[in-house]
Amino acid sequence: MNKEKSLQVVIMTVLAVAIIIMSVGFAALTSQLNIAGNVTVKKASYNVHFDTNTYALGTGSQTMSKSPTILGTSVNYDVTLNEPGEFVEFSINVVNEGTIDAYLKSITMTGVSAAQDEYIDYTVTYAGTEYTSTNTSLNTKLAGETGVAAVKVRVEYVLPANASALPTSDDVELNLTCVLNYSTDNT
Repeated sequence: MNKEKSLQVVIMTVLAVAIIIMSVGFAALTSQLNIAGNVTVKKASYNVHFDTNTYALGTGSQTMSKSPTILGTSVNYDVTLNEPGEFVEFSINVVNEGTIDAYLKSITMTGVSAAQDEYIDYTVTYAGTEYTSTNTSLNTKLAGETGVAAVKVRVEYVLPANASALPTSDDVELNLTCVLNYSTDNT
């Protein structure tokens, strides 16, 4: 029994020494790699709107019944075109005063029916390109802080090839809209 107890003590001692050696050996074979950094996130803004100071009525254009209302992201106007040959035309700039680039993704134009299209020419010119209908496949950049794009709207009462297409009994009121859809996504 003494021999057995001695053997147990020797085994326990050997195991304890083995555990200590393995712990020291493992510690000697490990290391830590650290990555640390400071990040500063600058302020950013998205600010695309009409520049009220750039509004101008086109030469030869009919006078509007009242001054247009320009409120940041909208322009509202009223005009009466009395006879073929009369038109209203105005221009205004779209500006990007934000820090984030904006991309014109589409122009949506509504308000002229097929019958009215016979005697109304409705065009919107954006940065030199003329549009007469909706276009949903654009990706035109308006740079942050410096981007400016000229927009010209023209509505003309024209004499159609067939004069019977003209309105004859009642005045026709058109609610024309043009929506310039911008996004920060440039894909």
